[in-house]
Amino acid sequence: MSLETSYRALWSSSESPPDIVRFLNEHQLAEPQQFLAVLRIDQEYRWLSERPLRVEDYLLALPDLPAGIDWKLQLAIGEFAARRDTGRPISEAEISSRFPDLSDTLRDKLLHPDRVSDGSPDDQLTTDVSARRLMRPAPEHPAASIGQFRTRGFASHSYWSGL
Repeated sequence: MSLETSYRALWSSSESPPDIVRFLNEHQLAEPQQFLAVLRIDQEYRWLSERPLRVEDYLLALPDLPAGIDWKLQLAIGEFAARRDTGRPISEAEISSRFPDLSDTLRDKLLHPDRVSDGSPDDQLTTDVSARRLMRPAPEHPAASIGQFRTRGFASHSYWSGL
């Protein structure tokens, strides 16, 4: 079972959010890209819960993430994407203002997620995670399905899609 599948199973089997710090500490030998994938899953599920974590929370709780990834950038992209699908979206300007040191890069990645850039590891990770996100089902909200239809978003941001 992959690290990502194991972590999704934890979310599915518990009424409260799993302990992301403990999970990652138990899998110290995992590749940095696997850590990022698990963190993105956590972001996705947490922003649908009552206990979301912001980028700053992850960075504070996980100060020793493996080298080779710009964690702040990747988590900021993940928060933006996770919140986009909730009733608590964040604007590109707002998330860029939280990270002024990344604002140009972050703005470019958020406005042009499919643009191939300089081939850096962060460019590849952004593209890889975005593609994987499109290939897997979104986490279910308890009232997300009605018959053969699935709701997407909440309140005035909802729309229907066939299953």
